Amino acid sequence: MMVMMTRVEWDDEEHTILRFDLAKGHTWAEYHAAVLTLVEMSKQTSGRVDVIINNPFGLPPGNPLPELRRTVPVYSTITNLGLVIAINSRRLPGFIESLIKIATQVVGIAEDRSEFVNTLDEARQRIREHRKQSAQA
Repeated sequence: MMVMMTRVEWDDEEHTILRFDLAKGHTWAEYHAAVLTLVEMSKQTSGRVDVIINNPFGLPPGNPLPELRRTVPVYSTITNLGLVIAINSRRLPGFIESLIKIATQVVGIAEDRSEFVNTLDEARQRIREHRKQSAQA
C-alpha cells in the first residue's frame, strides 16, 4: 500500500512483519500517515506483528522531538506488537536515538522490543532470533 512517498507493506507471506520504507524527501506528514496505515494493517491478523522501519535517508527537516513524541504512543495501540526495529544506514545522532528509546519506554514499549540496526537483513535476523527466544521462554 502506498502512502504518498512512503510504502507500507507486509514483509513476509505469513503477514507477521510489517515494513514501511521511507522515500527520499519524505515529510513528517507522510511518516505519520504511514504509521497510521501500519496500525490499521496490524489489525488484519491476531498473531504477533513485528515492525521494520526502513529509513535510509534520515529524518525529514524540522525539529524531530515533537514529531516523534506524537508518533511513539501510536505504536502502543498495536495490541499484538512484537519488535519495532528501525533501519537507519545514516545513523541517528546518539541523542535522538536515546530520546526515541526513552519515549518508547514511557508508552510501554519495553526497551528490549525496540532497537536500531543497519540493514534489512539484520532486522529480519533480529526478529527471527527474538521469536526463537520467545518460543523457548
